[in-house]
Amino acid sequence: MKKDIIYAFKEYEEYKRTKVDCYKIIKQLGDKGKEGVTYLVVDNKGKEYAMKTFKKNKSSRILKHEVNMQDRASKAGIAPIIIDVNTVGKTIVMEKMDCHLIERRKSKKLTIKQQQNIIVIYKKLDQVGVFHGDSNILNYMYKGNKLYIIDYGFSKIITTTLIKKLGTNTPNLTIMTLGMILKLLLKCGRKYWD
Repeated sequence: MKKDIIYAFKEYEEYKRTKVDCYKIIKQLGDKGKEGVTYLVVDNKGKEYAMKTFKKNKSSRILKHEVNMQDRASKAGIAPIIIDVNTVGKTIVMEKMDCHLIERRKSKKLTIKQQQNIIVIYKKLDQVGVFHGDSNILNYMYKGNKLYIIDYGFSKIITTTLIKKLGTNTPNLTIMTLGMILKLLLKCGRKYWD
C-alpha cells in the first residue's frame, strides 16, 4: 500500500510538472467562448502558444475528437499545429495565430483573395474528411499572410452517412460557403463588420 501511495504521488508530480506547470498564462486572447477561454501562454523556454481551455465537465472523448479533427486539418496546412493536449485539465495548446480575418479587412467586404483562401480551406477540409460545421467569421485567423481555420468543436468526420444526410460529398465547400454567405448577408457578427 505504501508503494502504491508513493507511486501515485510520483505520478501526480510528473503530471503537474509536464502538463500543469509547463505553461504560464500571459493574457486572455479574444472573448470568452461558449465552451471556455483561450489564453496566450509561454512555455519554460519562453516560446508563445495559444492555450484553449475548456469547462471541466467537457468529456475527454469529445475533447480528443476535437483534437483529432484539428490535427487532420493542421496536417493539410489549414489549422494551427497542436503542441500539447491535457484531457484531465481540459486544455489544448497549439501554435499561436497572429490575428483574426476581421482584423485584416479593409472594408466591410472580404477581398477576392480572402474569399479564395476560404474556398481553398473548404476544399482541403473536404479532402481530409473533416466537416468543420461552424462558419463563424471569428474562426478564420492569419499567421503571417496565411489564412487558417480554428475551433473544431462542431466538426465531424465526413462519412457516407453524413454525405447522404447533407446531400453533398463536399459539405465544407457547399454548406460552409452557404453559411458564410448567409452570415455576411445577414450581417451576423455585426460588431465586427460595422
